[in-house]
Amino acid sequence: MSNTDKDISKEVVTTTPPKAAAIPTRLALLGRPPLLEGEERAAYEQHLARVTEAVKPADILEEIWVRDFVDHDWVICRLRRFQTSLLTASAHDGLKEIIRPLMPWSSAAINLMLSSPDASDLMRLSSEASDLATRWATRKPSAINKVNRLLAAAGLTMDAVMAQTLSLNIDVIERIDRMIMSEEARRNAVLHEVAERQARDQHVQRQALQQRRSWEPQCRARVPGERSKFEGSRAAHRTEARSGLVQADLSRFPRRLKRAQACPRLS
Repeated sequence: MSNTDKDISKEVVTTTPPKAAAIPTRLALLGRPPLLEGEERAAYEQHLARVTEAVKPADILEEIWVRDFVDHDWVICRLRRFQTSLLTASAHDGLKEIIRPLMPWSSAAINLMLSSPDASDLMRLSSEASDLATRWATRKPSAINKVNRLLAAAGLTMDAVMAQTLSLNIDVIERIDRMIMSEEARRNAVLHEVAERQARDQHVQRQALQQRRSWEPQCRARVPGERSKFEGSRAAHRTEARSGLVQADLSRFPRRLKRAQACPRLS
């Protein structure tokens, strides 16, 4: 690369990203970060700073798009955590459904459930599984050991419990999934706008650079040891001017003119 190309390439400089500390001040018009109770502001600002460093916004429009991208991505992560938290909080309901047929009821209790007209006895027997599930949810050691024995005797694991929990909350889980898909579509649309705008700006910069290079004089790109046409014409012009001065001086002295005509070097 020649010195001229280096000088021109220096003119097309990539815009430096804004500092993370300055982003909340400049984008105050967008409001506070969408944080809920228990979410850390430092984690959000770190996420915003890293996305800003990766995208390198060039103006206020791209900064707004970066903020939109981070907000949508933050909501997506939140909804995914909500799904996991919902299943964890509802695990005792799934456990109750799993261990109800596994409870070691006596034959007398089974006969009472089938023939007793008293509904209170039936409710008392069926509530044993619910009580065990409640004590298991509160992490009582005796309840945890009993649940593990019941599941092991039936050849089941906690996967069966969580699968039953999912089936009980499938409607809510599906709604959350649709919300996640909607947020992902919005996030990806923002990212597409940023990428398309930056690609268009880079194309314009490349065209300007190529046009600038085409305007450079051809004499600057000469081969070492060769004289350009421009310099050759200048040298010829100087030679002709010098020869004309010599002829004008000799015309004033006839003897010198005769001597010059006789000398090939002065012709």
